[in-house]
Amino acid sequence: MAEISKALGLGSTFDFNGKSYTCSPWTYRIQGEFEQYLEGHAMKTVKKMRQYLTEPEYGELVAKTHKDIAEGYYAFGSEPCMRAMQTLTHFKKVLHICLLPKHPDIDMNTVDELVQNRLEEMMAKVGEANSDPNPNGPGMTTDQIAG
Repeated sequence: MAEISKALGLGSTFDFNGKSYTCSPWTYRIQGEFEQYLEGHAMKTVKKMRQYLTEPEYGELVAKTHKDIAEGYYAFGSEPCMRAMQTLTHFKKVLHICLLPKHPDIDMNTVDELVQNRLEEMMAKVGEANSDPNPNGPGMTTDQIAG
């Protein structure tokens, strides 16, 4: 990505199936959407566990999950958030959220295709869109996203 594009936070571009796409950098909105996604995912997981738990165990798990959410456990940049981005399922969601600002019609089927066929490139594009234009700066690296 050109240095001016990096400095302006224009994102990274790529072509797929005859269409040009732009992967947006992590704005506060994108970060917030991913946090909400992780929180929702945590609660859905708790609800799936209900059938395996006693009522007191389930109540404790719900309370702990609510506490984690309230305390920012899933905050963007936190260790749990960074670990989540290193999984295929959650990386797909990050990519989807980063593509939506410029491509509001993109669906998860297209994201699945992108990840299935070009995973390394997509990880690099997310990293590129979020790299610091200052070579000595604290921006994200592809290695941090990929784990």
